[in-house]
Amino acid sequence: MKLNKLVLGVLLIALAGILVFSGCVSNGAFGTTQEEQIVKMGFVMPLSGDLGMYGQSIRAAIEYAAEKSDWKINGQKVEFIFEDGKCNGQDATNAFNKLVEVDNVKYIFGGACSSETLAGAPIVNANKVISISSGSSSPELRNVGGYVFTLYPLDDFEGKFAAEYIYNVLKVKNVAILAEQNDWAKGEELMFKKSFEALGGKVLLVEHNEQDAKDVKAQLIKIKNANPELVFAPQYSVSMVTMFLQAKEIGLDVKFFCPQFADAGVVEKVGNAANGSYTSKAKAIMKDPNFESEIRKRTGMENADTTVFSPKAYDSFMMIKTAVENAGTFDTEKVREELLDLEYNGLAGSYKFDEMGTPSIASYIVQKVINEQLVEQ
Repeated sequence: MKLNKLVLGVLLIALAGILVFSGCVSNGAFGTTQEEQIVKMGFVMPLSGDLGMYGQSIRAAIEYAAEKSDWKINGQKVEFIFEDGKCNGQDATNAFNKLVEVDNVKYIFGGACSSETLAGAPIVNANKVISISSGSSSPELRNVGGYVFTLYPLDDFEGKFAAEYIYNVLKVKNVAILAEQNDWAKGEELMFKKSFEALGGKVLLVEHNEQDAKDVKAQLIKIKNANPELVFAPQYSVSMVTMFLQAKEIGLDVKFFCPQFADAGVVEKVGNAANGSYTSKAKAIMKDPNFESEIRKRTGMENADTTVFSPKAYDSFMMIKTAVENAGTFDTEKVREELLDLEYNGLAGSYKFDEMGTPSIASYIVQKVINEQLVEQ
């Protein structure tokens, strides 16, 4: 009888231990509570190659925003899975598929380039995954479905702005166009041409080159023979460097207007070949005095992008955080509705999406290359 009582006592102690252990698990001691669950988010950007500087800068900005938020959204820890979209449709498709089908993410920052975002659009829409870009600007983004968002003004805003600036401010009446063959440049080209001609300007010639072209002499010779006052040239940085150097080489004495991608890195590579040319950029109102130094420190790049895409990348994280916390859930259908209703005053300016998830407002600055320096006009 005593033995039975002893056995019963041991069993009761063991049972109590099991209950305590279970209580610890249910109360989160082993990371199972909502507060300590990990939310994985995807990232698709050009992280390598000549456009890798932009992707690395965007990555640094998003990580800076996450750090400012204690790496948490709605009380849950956030982790990123980074994929290199390489600024082209095929690599971006592979990256989006991997993030959605293998990693099961429901939020993706990116792509950066329009070709990346457009490639990922069918994937995210089919799976109700939210993608939010800080750099994609093709007008085609208006027609890709409800789960794709971009903070960067679409090219029809910038193409129209550039046409009006060139015609009304620079007093240029005839131009040539040299456009790279990608989704972003196509949008810039079409809206610029339509707007410039509507103002009364004349487009003498339209030429195209491959993305990241190493030789555009044939196109430049045709432009030289057409004798325009200015060349509107939507080009990524690799082709832009080629364009400036080869224009100087063949004696093409004309100024270029290059939207977005004429940055300090390009000017450094081409020297005085870019003097007198112009670029337009989406206006950014920097509200964090430490932002530029943080991005340079985190990337290890002195020429990191600190004014074009990375401030909007910072804001993209903060907008997702705000929308999730307003919704009280990570459910993408509910968060999508919150994003569409959100009016956000961020690091780089104010944002309001239209019903297609694209910006409803846009403002720009113009910079001119003077003595191998970009100077705001």
